Amino acid sequence: MKDSLFVTCARGLEDILAEELKQILNSHPIVDKGGVHVHGKLKELYQINLLTRIGMHVLKPILELKSNNVNQLYDIVKSFNWSKIITKNDTFSIRTRVNSSFFKNSNIVTLKIKDAIVDRIRQETQARPSIDKNNPTYQLFVNIRQNHVKIYLNTSGEPLYKRGYRTKIHRAALNPCMAAALIRISNWNQKIPFYDPMCGSGTIPIEAAMLAYSIPPRFKRRSYAFKAWSSFDDNLFETCKKQSINKINYENDVSIYASDNTPNNLGLVENSLKILNLAGKIKTEVKDIVDFSPVSEKAVLITNPPHGHRMSREVALKRLYRNLGDVLKNKCKNYDAYIFSMNNVLSKCIGLRTKQKHILKNGKLDCRLLYFPIKEGKFQ
Repeated sequence: MKDSLFVTCARGLEDILAEELKQILNSHPIVDKGGVHVHGKLKELYQINLLTRIGMHVLKPILELKSNNVNQLYDIVKSFNWSKIITKNDTFSIRTRVNSSFFKNSNIVTLKIKDAIVDRIRQETQARPSIDKNNPTYQLFVNIRQNHVKIYLNTSGEPLYKRGYRTKIHRAALNPCMAAALIRISNWNQKIPFYDPMCGSGTIPIEAAMLAYSIPPRFKRRSYAFKAWSSFDDNLFETCKKQSINKINYENDVSIYASDNTPNNLGLVENSLKILNLAGKIKTEVKDIVDFSPVSEKAVLITNPPHGHRMSREVALKRLYRNLGDVLKNKCKNYDAYIFSMNNVLSKCIGLRTKQKHILKNGKLDCRLLYFPIKEGKFQ
């Protein structure tokens, strides 16, 4: 457990995250459900928080145990020397995820763990730390599978999809970590153009631009949980941050296009680009999907069409997906097209046969990344 880290991600992205972390750390990550295990000390902890585009949290394992009931759980957790991590002046919170026949109520589990930690610290210091659910010094993540309990420190604080460049977002905006993963899955080489014809607030093309210009994903983010810890090494962190910023290259010759039929959405895109010093680096245009007419001979196209589940919108959305399919067939020959779909009924309206499907989880929603290599010829 010493020098071990667990980097979480959306389900279905574990192998993609492992590939990314192998490049960042030049190490050999171990894939697990919901994330990837890596070896790392402070330097690696800082590097991952700064550089992963796909990871959601960087967790540091603190305690691993087996327990069959809450009283036994309390005793084992209390036996750990918590005051070496959490002082009486600190605050902490606990988030618990339970999948167990031994522990039925996650709230009771959380309460017992909290009591054990507080009682142990009070036993040693005659004072107790406070709970702060909004802005704690330490966030503890507890994962229970049957009788196997793991307790982690969340080193990241807020999820790593909080990039720091958003002022406002579209209500159906895609998680930036997922957007970055879709781009990685596409194997876009940055030598051919990149299109998103239904870009919304621009998450996919912005992530593509940040990748193309080697901009660290949290270039504009300031807060991380580890900054408030006594173990924080400011000099080491600033060195890691400076190394990542020095790799930015705004001179790369890259063509990225983003269009949407709503002017306000493109206004959000432009605001984000200004914050990232990327003004003018993405060619934006107000355009409906039926009017989409790219000029590139070859390109990668990734888009996340609307996917509302309300019956009142179903007819209009089916028409939209049919229009998308027609555009791909008639205007995007020799393109590698990727459609991120959260609605299988709608995706069938595209009218093209997929070559590959990637099954992913976006929050609690089952999703598919559908790959359509568009070739010359007749379409059914």
